Amino acid sequence: HTEWVREPASTPFPAYDISLSARDMARFGQLYLGDGSWNGRRLLDPAWVRESTTAHSRTRRSGLLSGYGYLWWAARDWAEDQNFTAYSAVGNGGRYITVAPSLGLVIAVQPNERRGWPPVRLYADRCAYSDQVGRLIHGLGGPDLGGSCS
Repeated sequence: HTEWVREPASTPFPAYDISLSARDMARFGQLYLGDGSWNGRRLLDPAWVRESTTAHSRTRRSGLLSGYGYLWWAARDWAEDQNFTAYSAVGNGGRYITVAPSLGLVIAVQPNERRGWPPVRLYADRCAYSDQVGRLIHGLGGPDLGGSCS
């Protein structure tokens, strides 16, 4: 289920008003994993997929959020140190789409938030998600990226 509500008084950045289900988030990640193809149909130029998910700047973070492309966080230091790439779309409230192409892996996280509940740890602790994904990647045969967030 996808919802895009645009209120006249809302932010001028339309991406902020998109609400996606975890399934739709995973589909978006799968589109990027497939270099812009979906069910055999080319929807995005593969050059754009590579360009947008490549870190063009270095952040002050490490691990999954160590670089930034075009609206994608890129694991720049993983690529340099481990010859491994992964990139993530990160949304408000602990929403994540992570793609690890060499493992054929897409991860979509959509927390179930309710008023009055404490913040989701994956959102409140900026290292929690990167560390969890690092352990998962290692468990699936990828490089050992444990303790990668700082």
